[in-house]
Amino acid sequence: MTKAYSNDLRIRVAKAVLEDHELSRDVAKRFQVSHSSAKRWVKKQAQEGDVNPKQTKRGRKPKLRAEDIEEIRAYVEKRPDATYPEILRYFQEKTQKHVCKTTIVRAVLDLNLRRKKTLHRKPTG
Repeated sequence: MTKAYSNDLRIRVAKAVLEDHELSRDVAKRFQVSHSSAKRWVKKQAQEGDVNPKQTKRGRKPKLRAEDIEEIRAYVEKRPDATYPEILRYFQEKTQKHVCKTTIVRAVLDLNLRRKKTLHRKPTG
């Protein structure tokens, strides 16, 4: 992935075309950028008043919203000995949302909740 050009360069290119009335092709060559980028920056400057790059939305949207996280928090605080499958089952029954166990594990870990670890041992003697 290539990095975006600096705002300073974008501003200088747009200014050279709009204020100094130079041809965008000549300006692009002088600043060593593509002609299409220069035209795009000039158009954006003229229409919007700035040449800042668009903000991208990367990655997946989170499956759990804030209220879902709070539902998990409340359940784990009420039942600290609950296993991840139990938390998952409760969450899916309560919210009617299908999520995987890993999503629940990440949510509990992100909340920094301490879960009680029950040791399953055979009784001695």
